[in-house]
Amino acid sequence: MTEFGLFIVRPPQGVATVAAIHPSRADDARATLKRLRGSGFHIAALSKATVPSNEPEGARLQLQGLINGMFEQAPYRPAVSLVW
Repeated sequence: MTEFGLFIVRPPQGVATVAAIHPSRADDARATLKRLRGSGFHIAALSKATVPSNEPEGARLQLQGLINGMFEQAPYRPAVSLVW
């Protein structure tokens, strides 16, 4: 089981994606998200998610399914960008 931090990342002009950050990359990702925020990106913590897959592609598919469920009633379902 792997726990990911989920963040909404939206550029100043564009559509949002969900960044799913693996625990081993949390420190690097935190610094990157801070730089993006300073560049005008909207960054918001969404939640944490645990998935059973230990492989990047399997985890990405499981997280995309989870995000689709979270945004089921929304007109836009953001894609998942995996930071492994």
